[in-house]
Amino acid sequence: MQQKQTEKSAKTQAIKPELRRKLIILGAKLVGTILLLYILLFRIYGFVRIDTNVMSPNVRGGDLALMFHLMGDYSIGDVVTYRCGDHACVGRVAAKEGDVVNIKDGKVLVNGHPEENTAYGDDIYPDGSSVKYPYTVAKEQYFILGDNRNEYDDSRSFGAINKSEITSLIIGVFRTHEL
Repeated sequence: MQQKQTEKSAKTQAIKPELRRKLIILGAKLVGTILLLYILLFRIYGFVRIDTNVMSPNVRGGDLALMFHLMGDYSIGDVVTYRCGDHACVGRVAAKEGDVVNIKDGKVLVNGHPEENTAYGDDIYPDGSSVKYPYTVAKEQYFILGDNRNEYDDSRSFGAINKSEITSLIIGVFRTHEL
């Protein structure tokens, strides 16, 4: 009888280290999965709610945008988020370093040609703009415009922005209105 109890006790003690090892491996996998999800969802990709209609009708206020944070260079036509003051703004890259931006007859011209992207609203000067045209975009800067030209949170008001101020590239939009 005592031998059976000793065998049972030996089996229980042998199971404990195996169970402990499996629990440690499970915990490590769980922590690794959570860390990977955090990096993917908050450091490489992310979501932002668009608060204004500056990109309307393509992106409306209330839409949810999927962002990619690891871009280095941006192309004409890319929709980006950038820091403007204490909040994030959204706009489309209209010109990059070396390009000359001008406004003639209410239209935006880049290097003498009408801007390629379709916009809504009038291409007007914002009130109190300090930007003088023709405007040459400096090195490591981008001239950002909203698609809805009646909104003024863009480079027509404050000039080109530094590359370092761009926080992400918008790669997708989830419509949250008219659902």
